[in-house]
Amino acid sequence: MPRQELAFGSQAWLVHGLLWTGFHAFKWWDLLAVLPVALFLSYAAQRSKNNWIPTIARLLVNSLLLLLLIAGVLGG
Repeated sequence: MPRQELAFGSQAWLVHGLLWTGFHAFKWWDLLAVLPVALFLSYAAQRSKNNWIPTIARLLVNSLLLLLLIAGVLGG
């Protein structure tokens, strides 16, 4: 993000969010769900100048999804 800020200034979060959404293009059916999350997390990272906020948010979401998947496989 810091290099993108040098190139795109205050709009770097938008470029970063769109690129992150594009990175998930292999899951084309999920892009509309990924886009607002990617934009929000990119905005939060740039606004706070802290990558821990989106990192922890992503960790929590991925952990919850993993737990739901495990519960579904185990029939619980």
